[in-house]
Amino acid sequence: MSKSARREQLLDVAAQLLIQHGAQAVTMERLAEWAGVSKALPYAHFDNSNAVLLALRDRETARVAGGMWEAGAAAEDAERVSAIVRSYFDEVEHSADLLGVLTGPGAIVADDRDKEERLGVRFVTALLTEHFGLDRQSARSVAPVLLGAFIGAAEGWGAGDADRETTELMAHATLTALLATVPLHR
Repeated sequence: MSKSARREQLLDVAAQLLIQHGAQAVTMERLAEWAGVSKALPYAHFDNSNAVLLALRDRETARVAGGMWEAGAAAEDAERVSAIVRSYFDEVEHSADLLGVLTGPGAIVADDRDKEERLGVRFVTALLTEHFGLDRQSARSVAPVLLGAFIGAAEGWGAGDADRETTELMAHATLTALLATVPLHR
């Protein structure tokens, strides 16, 4: 098995452990046991169990971002907002349990939350610039608002505060309103 394939396997096993038993169960020894590998092998890929959880979080958030980016690139202008919103909620629904543990309120993955938020803001800034033609400064100014709205909507949906259709409508309205308030680069 290639090094990258083995790393993905370890992350998949960590995801199973995390969902079934919680973050405390994701130890390097247990990861090796569940993956059917030597106790030393996980250390060839990760420094410790927190590094495993961070890598898992990064992989899952990158998957969500990648889906949104692809949806935006594939959609016609008139459908782009809907495509990106739908993609976001499709991706969140696909991995709701895992994303909730990794990124939701009370997530115990130790990392610099400011860094994670900055990465999210950078992604949303790029999404708004590339797919909607906003100038960088305008995109950067609305990105934290949009990021917070999408994350908050997903958390509310996950908590049962609203159904998916209503939640998507709220996210769609937020993105549409923000786009209407800033100048386009085009």
